[in-house]
Amino acid sequence: MEIERKFIIDLDVFDFDKYKRDNPDAIKSKLYISQYYIPALDGTFRLRRTCKDDHSFSFVIALKKFVEKGKNEEIEVHIDSNTAYEMINGIKDLTSLRKIRYKVEINSKLWDIDFFENGMCLGEVELDDVNEEFEKPRFVKEEVTGDYRFSNEAIAKDLAPPTIADIGKSFWTEYGKMSKV
Repeated sequence: MEIERKFIIDLDVFDFDKYKRDNPDAIKSKLYISQYYIPALDGTFRLRRTCKDDHSFSFVIALKKFVEKGKNEEIEVHIDSNTAYEMINGIKDLTSLRKIRYKVEINSKLWDIDFFENGMCLGEVELDDVNEEFEKPRFVKEEVTGDYRFSNEAIAKDLAPPTIADIGKSFWTEYGKMSKV
């Protein structure tokens, strides 16, 4: 069982570059992550490619299922790169996202700070209990635990390029407006 709480990070308050310079020992790792989402009947399959600074990488496929706010069941299996690439190239209409994740120790808790390609920044902290008390850093703007709009899957959908059908619909909508001029 995965227990975590998620927060929007206020980058107007949190100067991450300065934080890294002032607290180099607090930065535990930096990961480059690409995630692909495969719809499933009862949850979502996620295929994640994680690359470290040394250019080593791994692929993990996971089934993540919402249990309750702050709690998810998650089963992860490491797979080889050939299998991963076959899945990525063989499944149509995968949604995906890219992000940079820093694992950072803040107030004696290990946080995942994710910087998404759309400029959004989210922080997650894993806990022993959903109601566990902990000191929130001053850069925490708003808690979004359990809010689907801030799930990686929803963010991937928002970042997805338009489909041919979307482009066609948009073209005809714009064409209709232009033809009335």
